[in-house]
Amino acid sequence: MMNLRRPFVLAILLLLVATSASAEWYDEYDAGVKAARAGQWQTVIQKMNAALAGSANENSRARTYGNVFIKYHPYYYLGMAHLRLGGKANLERSLEYFGKATGAGDFNQGSPGTLQAEADRALNSILESLAGARQRAESAISDAMNKMSAAQGVNAPQLAQADFNKGAGLLRDANAAKGSADTTQAWQGIEDKARQAGSSFDQAALNARLAAASPPSSTPTPVTPTPVPVTPTPSPVTPTPSPTGGRPTGQGRPTAPPQQPPTTVTTRPEVIRPVRERLKEALEN
Repeated sequence: MMNLRRPFVLAILLLLVATSASAEWYDEYDAGVKAARAGQWQTVIQKMNAALAGSANENSRARTYGNVFIKYHPYYYLGMAHLRLGGKANLERSLEYFGKATGAGDFNQGSPGTLQAEADRALNSILESLAGARQRAESAISDAMNKMSAAQGVNAPQLAQADFNKGAGLLRDANAAKGSADTTQAWQGIEDKARQAGSSFDQAALNARLAAASPPSSTPTPVTPTPVPVTPTPSPVTPTPSPTGGRPTGQGRPTAPPQQPPTTVTTRPEVIRPVRERLKEALEN
C-alpha cells in the first residue's frame, strides 16, 4: 500500500514545484511593470529579462494561475526602457525589441509601431550628429598631418624638438582613439586632440625658423685684470731745534707753520677831528 502511494505523492510535489516556478515569471513581470510606471528603466530591463527566462512567449491573455489572465508583453517594456535610456546602442536594442513585441502592456505609451518609429527618428538624429563629428575629427587630423610635414620641412624635429614631439604625441593619441569612437563626444575629443597637435606643429615650425635665422652665439673669453702695485710715498718731516739747545723737538712729526700776530688798527682822533670841522665849514658857506 505504501509503495502505491509514493508515486502519487511525488507527482503532487512535482506539480507544486511547477506551479511555483510558473508563478515566478509573473512576479518578475509585475515588478517590471511597476518599475516602468516609476521610470526606473534599468530595473525594467532586469525584471523583464527575468520574466522572459520563465515564459518566453508574449500573449495578450497569458494565464498566471487559476483563472487570472494578464497582458504579457515583456518585449514592449524592454523596447520602452531602452528608448527612454537613449544613446546609439540603446536605441538599436529598442528597435530590436519593438520588432518582437506583439502588443502594448497595461502601461501603454503607444503601440509598438509608434514607439519603434520614435526610436528610429532618435537613432537617425544620433547617426547624423555622429557622422558630422567624425568628419570634423578626420579633417582636423588631416590638417595636423599637413602641419607636421611643414614643420619637418624647416627642421623642427631638431631645432624645436619639444614642441614637435608634443604635437606628434597628440596626433598619435587622436589616431589611436578612432578605433573605439562610437559617440559624438568621443569624436569631439579626437578633434580637440588633433587641433592641439596642429597648434604644436605651428609653434615648432615658428621656433625652428627663428633658431635658423639667429647667428650662432660665441662664448667670450674671460679677461682677468692685472693688479697694479701701489707704493705709498712718505711725507718729509723737518726737525725743529730745541730753544734750550737740546734734542730737536717734533722729530718724526710735521712742523706746523708759525702763526702771525693779529693786526691792530688804531683810530687817531686828532686826525679825524680837523676833517669833520672842515666839512662843517664847507656846509655852512
